[in-house]
Amino acid sequence: MATLQFTNTSSGNSSLYLAAGDNNWCAYLLANGVTGPESGSIGLDELSGYNGYFLFSLNAPTLDITIFVNNVYTFLGPLQTYQSASVVWFTNPNIALTQANTPQLVLTAGANGIYSVLTGFNYNFGNNYATLFISNNNVILTLDTTNNTMTISGQQGANNYTFSSNNLGSASQIQSNIEIPLTGVGQGHIRFILGFDAASDFIGFNVSNQYSFNNNANNGILTRVTYSLIEAGSLNDFITMQGSIYPCDLLNQAGVNTYFAYLGLTYNTATQQSRISALPSYYLTNFGYPLILIPYTNFVNNGVSLNYPTQNSSLLVFSEQTRTTRMPYGI
Repeated sequence: MATLQFTNTSSGNSSLYLAAGDNNWCAYLLANGVTGPESGSIGLDELSGYNGYFLFSLNAPTLDITIFVNNVYTFLGPLQTYQSASVVWFTNPNIALTQANTPQLVLTAGANGIYSVLTGFNYNFGNNYATLFISNNNVILTLDTTNNTMTISGQQGANNYTFSSNNLGSASQIQSNIEIPLTGVGQGHIRFILGFDAASDFIGFNVSNQYSFNNNANNGILTRVTYSLIEAGSLNDFITMQGSIYPCDLLNQAGVNTYFAYLGLTYNTATQQSRISALPSYYLTNFGYPLILIPYTNFVNNGVSLNYPTQNSSLLVFSEQTRTTRMPYGI
């Protein structure tokens, strides 16, 4: 695979270097005051020599590009003494940038494409629905210039990163390094293998059928009725899923970007064995017999980036509660 190249020849601003057109918009913005090479092109293997920001968005900015660049500089501020780079996601690059709509992972160093996470990444979304946390305690981000991806890794056995529900205590586990592909269908996605806690996460993440109606009470706020789908399982069981969180599209308005795809196996920490996932549900047949659900798996790979769900794959995805319910996301 050819090393990804960024160029400013058509960006409209000499500090903004664009990756070739792909699934979404990917760019590298030099830090304010940093001068790039005269060629107007920087390879992924050269970026660590230029302080700046990795930028991701569903679409390119449509406002004047110099205004956009100045907005980014104003919001992110100058790179601090110990900061070398940031990874930044825009929910909308054309609006006022805030911490709520523009998360960033702050990095330092960068020699030979190896950065350290400078400040903990505490990405809380969905009206306090869930949090993805990446520690800054000996956690590094490595640019893989052969496969055009970022890999986030930490010390073995340490609590380097977590993803959990904020509604109920969760014991879910990120069971792999984190990758952020720079090309292809997963461009800009935060991807990892998640051990979904069978005992608490179906409740904590509100995996359910939900019905809302207006009963002309409570100042017009909708009344909601919730029916759980999956019975709670063993404390020792973790259902393995391919996680993909794309801050630019949490609700999949532009395709299947954010999801938790069943990989078909459940790992038991007591036996240290995996078995086929079989999920006891609250569904019943016409004769009253309970139904056990077996997730369907259908994946393709994108180079070294694995487990992209295709047609009919079993997924958990976020759904937005209506504004009048004043509730966080659900799955």
